[in-house]
Formats: sequence, structure tokens, C-alpha cells
Amino acid sequence: SLDSSRRCTCGHHYQGCKLYGPWLTQSKRDPHLIRNIENRDGLNDLLKGKTSDAENRSYRDYGRGLFGHLSRDPGVQVIVDSSKSARDAAGRPIALSRLAGLEVYVLHLTRSPQSTIWSYIRHGSNWVAEGHRRRQPLENWRPIIGWTLANRCALNLKDQIGQDRYIHMSFEDFVSNPGKALKQIGEFIGLDFSTVADEVTSGELIAPGHSVGGNRARLVPKSLKLRQKSDPELPLHYRIVSKLVCGKVARKLGYD
Repeated sequence: SLDSSRRCTCGHHYQGCKLYGPWLTQSKRDPHLIRNIENRDGLNDLLKGKTSDAENRSYRDYGRGLFGHLSRDPGVQVIVDSSKSARDAAGRPIALSRLAGLEVYVLHLTRSPQSTIWSYIRHGSNWVAEGHRRRQPLENWRPIIGWTLANRCALNLKDQIGQDRYIHMSFEDFVSNPGKALKQIGEFIGLDFSTVADEVTSGELIAPGHSVGGNRARLVPKSLKLRQKSDPELPLHYRIVSKLVCGKVARKLGYD
């Protein structure tokens, strides 16, 4: 569900956004029910079909209502949900597909655990930086567990959504050849991304549009500067723990 206290990339709070505002005003969604269905704690019930008929109807109305509203915008060809939470959104692709009956494709984009952990240590959490939650004890250890759980859940989607609706791509491969990567993504969902590829590779400013979450840099139009970087050398204690926690999932995703 949308937190109306946050800002859309158009500059307005969600309630004042011309795209999301009308839906937020009229919707009778139940945020707690949505979270309960999409949350990792409810994933087993969702997979086994143990959610009640009333819950299924309520979630179906929410999913079809929101995405139906967005799809009526004349400029919309595809709607991207970039959720990456290992906890709150673990079941979202499955719920949108099975309960709401939407056409869901999963692009599983990964970054090496070392780079992910180092980025978090250096820059911190977007939620903390934007004032939506406080920094917690052992904050710098969160990405190790989060990376592992989120990617484990995403890997399972291949079987739950279907192999023809799932594709894995590494951030490293995207950076090394964004044109090729975007062409592959376009072919996967049946859209021509050649114009997007040209904008990315030429360094043109990319308008943020209406994005309701993600990196805080989303609020300003930017040109992408894609640079291939080697994995950072983490402090020894982080290397040991990340190897123990992330190792099995990392190997499945092609990270040694």
C-alpha cells in the first residue's frame, strides 16, 4: 500500500499526485490485509491457497483497482514494481498473479553481495535517510540477511510464476552492456526498449515520471553514468559472515 506521507517523483505527496492521488482518494483498500498477504510471514498460506475467500476478494479488488487505474493513463505501456523487500513484499508477485489475475513478469536483478553490503555501509538505508524509520542496532548487518532472503524468495518465483515469466540478470552484466541488457528485457516482455537503451547509453537526462519509492536519488532527473567496478574489499568480519550467510544463494546466482 502507498504511504501518503511520502513524495512521488513528480514532487507532490502521493495524495496530491495527479496519477496516484485520485486512486488514493477513492480506494477502500485495507493496508493491513495487503501487508498480511504480501508479507513473508504469510507466504506459506498464500502458496498453499489458505487465504480466505474474503481476503482473496479484497486483495483482488485492490490489485485490479490500482493497476487498472494506472494502466488507463495513455502514456503507460508497462507498470514496474521495483519492490525488493525480503519481508514486506516477498509474496507480492504471486498475489498479483494468482489473486488479482494480473499478467506478472519477474525481472530478478541482482548485485554482488559484497557491493550491496558495502553500498549499505557507506550510504545507509533510504528509509532512514528520508526519516521514515530510525537507525536500528546492528544496522550495517541488515543487508547481509536482507540480500540472502530477498534473493532466495526471488529465485523461488521461477517455479511459482513460471519459467517463461521469470528472468535473472546481474547488475554487473547490465552495466557492462546496457544496450544488450535492455534489448533482452524488452524481448522478455514483448516491448521495444531501443529508445530507452539510446537514452541510457547517450547520457541523456531521464525524467523520473511517477515513482513512489526507491532510492532517494529518484526525486531529481538524472543521466546515468554506468561504470563497471570491481567488488570492494570488505572488512574481514563482514567477509566471513557474508560468506557464511550469502554463500549458497550467491553461488546459484553466479557469484563466487
